Amino acid sequence: MTLFIGPINDMGGPAIKNKNLIQGMNIKNLKLVNSYNQSIFNRLTVIFKLVFTREKQLVLATSSNGRKILFPIISLKKFVNKNLKYALILIGGNLKEEIQNSNLLYKNALQNADIVTVETKMLKNDLNNLGIFKNLDCYYMPNFIASKKLPTTKFPKNMNKVPKFVFLSTVKEEKGIIDAIEVFKNLPYVFDIFGPIPKSQNRDFLNHLSNNIHYKGAINNDNVVNVLEKYDVFIFPTKRENEGFPAVILEAYCSGLAVIASDAASNSEIIKHNYNGYLFEKGNRNQMKEVILTLSNDYKKIEDIKKNNLAEALLYSAEEVSLNFKKKLEESGWKI
Repeated sequence: MTLFIGPINDMGGPAIKNKNLIQGMNIKNLKLVNSYNQSIFNRLTVIFKLVFTREKQLVLATSSNGRKILFPIISLKKFVNKNLKYALILIGGNLKEEIQNSNLLYKNALQNADIVTVETKMLKNDLNNLGIFKNLDCYYMPNFIASKKLPTTKFPKNMNKVPKFVFLSTVKEEKGIIDAIEVFKNLPYVFDIFGPIPKSQNRDFLNHLSNNIHYKGAINNDNVVNVLEKYDVFIFPTKRENEGFPAVILEAYCSGLAVIASDAASNSEIIKHNYNGYLFEKGNRNQMKEVILTLSNDYKKIEDIKKNNLAEALLYSAEEVSLNFKKKLEESGWKI
């Protein structure tokens, strides 16, 4: 039997990814340990189950905080049981620095894994160049989208006469939302904001929105495409360098939206400038405004990009990516 440890839920990028991966692989006798609940009790439960599990095949798909605790444990388990097989799904984008600053047991966990996956080719190159892996080459497993969300047409829905803009992600400063709000205060376009606001984020900005900017609250993941397809351009001004491969960009593609994003993290790998949308320098409000105006004044360009992105979305089917990962496990001697 195989044990899978990681967050599993309909909210939050890593949790949604894990849920889709599990469904796509369709592994028989798969045991799940859900780390989504961040309570102390659940964290201790996850640790306990990893320490005492007798399963011979383990998949760990946790974020940075989880890795710091669980990787040393799995390293020790491998030392005790040389026949233990395990795969590590690395979520997030700031992995190079994380690994360089990690302890010996953490590094040993990486070195002795059957498979280590990363979300972007940039990360794959970064980690391979660290020189800590023995005979292991990082496996590129991009983020993916549930099959039910994939577009069924090559043609976008009718565009709005005046382009409408949308942001959907966690609403916090490091996602660049304050920059976007300040830019749209000086533009004549509708800008709607969707997503949860964490307790750590000061909510005062909600009291100073101009008439064209609206906060619409959080939405369930199953409704994302239905909501996004009412708009024309997706805004993703993140400042985070550990974004990894944001699933919401794929959801924007599935919805037939052009994308305007910062050049932070691996965005330049995922979004081809002038094909999937436009990129601007991270944190540069003037550049953000310029690309918004450039795209807004070119109706034909928006339409072309929308078509490009509907086609691009089909490259990231959850079923295809999951089955390729399952095949990779089988090639490594896993019985699934």
